[in-house]
Amino acid sequence: MADEDEAVAGLWAMAQLGTPMAVRVAATLRIADHIATGPRTATELAGPVGADPDALERLLRYLAVRGLFSRDEAGRYAQGRLSGASVRLVFDADLRDRYGRLLAYVYLGDELFNLTLVQQGYARADPVPPDTRMASVFAGAEAQAKLADRGLWSACPSG
Repeated sequence: MADEDEAVAGLWAMAQLGTPMAVRVAATLRIADHIATGPRTATELAGPVGADPDALERLLRYLAVRGLFSRDEAGRYAQGRLSGASVRLVFDADLRDRYGRLLAYVYLGDELFNLTLVQQGYARADPVPPDTRMASVFAGAEAQAKLADRGLWSACPSG
């Protein structure tokens, strides 16, 4: 059981890097610029951005479930909810963590977007002391997402 716990912890450690890396790849390929004029499939985008269509499809799906892009039933990707949206950042005790990462609650209108991602199972509650003002809210949202097998939790065995 301890080995399994360590394996899961290792997986989560890698997953914490997944989204920033995926965003960087999408930015480097200038995906948003290519879909600014209208939705495109991964196959349509692959040539202009110089990427493998299957790898690009996986990248775009990953980013779509996180709200950076949207995907319609025909498999076309468009700019997501956050594209061009006004967001408000609210800070807790510290502006940055020890690694220099910005620590902020991201509001999209009245919606706390960080919390939405946790509720949908696409992010974890990860309080960084001393920034723990909302830690219990995020922990509760994560517990509910796990119980409901939402998002990433649908792929994780319970126990």
